[in-house]
Amino acid sequence: MNWRRVLLASGALNVLLGVLALASGGDCATSSSHGAPSLAPPPPNPTVRVITNHVETTNTLPGLAMQWPGWSQIVAADWGEFRTNLLAVGCPRETIRDILYASIQREYFAERRPHLAAVNAIFWDELARQGMKLDTGPIAKAIERIKELHQRYDQLSRAVLADLPHGDEAESTARQEQGRADQFSHLEPVVQSRASELVANYDRKRDELMTAHRDERGQITPEGKAALSQLAEAHRSELGELMGPEATLEWRLRTGGQANWASELRGFEPTPEELRQIADWRLTLAESADADENFWGRYGTSRPPSDANLAASKSAPELRLRQMLGGERYAEYQRAKDGSYQQLYDLSERFELPEQSASQALQMQTDANRAAEQVRNNSNLTGAQRRDALRAIQQETQRSYQGLLGEDAYSTYQRHGGEWLNTLSALNPNP
Repeated sequence: MNWRRVLLASGALNVLLGVLALASGGDCATSSSHGAPSLAPPPPNPTVRVITNHVETTNTLPGLAMQWPGWSQIVAADWGEFRTNLLAVGCPRETIRDILYASIQREYFAERRPHLAAVNAIFWDELARQGMKLDTGPIAKAIERIKELHQRYDQLSRAVLADLPHGDEAESTARQEQGRADQFSHLEPVVQSRASELVANYDRKRDELMTAHRDERGQITPEGKAALSQLAEAHRSELGELMGPEATLEWRLRTGGQANWASELRGFEPTPEELRQIADWRLTLAESADADENFWGRYGTSRPPSDANLAASKSAPELRLRQMLGGERYAEYQRAKDGSYQQLYDLSERFELPEQSASQALQMQTDANRAAEQVRNNSNLTGAQRRDALRAIQQETQRSYQGLLGEDAYSTYQRHGGEWLNTLSALNPNP
């Protein structure tokens, strides 16, 4: 299984399926402020029947004031008609683009909601499921469907927004809102909305503080750093109180990037509980490192760390990981991150060899290298005897590999990863 691809794709699950706020302004801001237009979902293959770029409105009854239409008369299920109606009431073209873009995005997010909601609840199970591939399973189906939706709505946007001034404001606002909302897809809709509001408020206050507390060089002042730290702590506390302990942990794990600890491993399939437990531990470790500049003596200390502290910084996490996994599972984990094993595992998958082929080949390599080292270190043997013994080990190992892997896989392995076989007969393989 290619964990790296799976975990990269898992980011698609962390999407809040809420509705984007209608971005509006200019002369028609008053009309749109009464609520977002209620549009019927577009057909499977949306078409734009009418798009006009210039509309003239005249008052054919002199002396009578023109009656402007209400919002319900402007909004239309057909995007081209909707655009034409907005032009007809004199709405600025930049604002028309904002309104149409936000409305199309709303429909897009609403249509993708059920596809992501269906797999969000089984996030950890699917992430750790044995033999999971990106081209199978519910996650793969959801991602493929979302790609199709994105392509369809992108084409629709290009058609509806053609020739309208591109101010970027609505698009930028929509991206920011969606980025804030992406973090909370595991929450109930009401909590999702409130959490997104808290993040928006935090972003606004943070930007205000950063603007207000800069020195003449443009750097944040010490007072500004203290204020930002207090704001961040209050924000975390407020979010935690809103979501509760369990949902807060889930949020931290999904957004902290620590669930990718197994992404480069081969042949090691963590259970959902192992994946979640170790991701939680790694997140705590990372947060401790960020919070303490002296953590492990590696984060900007005022004096170099001692050798003992440096050794502890490297060994302590591995010891803790061994405790969490247990001896047997930790041995599997160690093997899975071994570069030689990863090459053999990828080779076995490529040539569809039996599952145990990679582990058997790795054991052969370990045994052959150990035997060769014993011969090299045997002072009772002459140089000629050592060379003969090493040559025999090399030949036997090559025959064993060829028999285990098969002719095609063995030939490939000799060129990519099996170079060590050619050094087995050398008296000093690492000059």
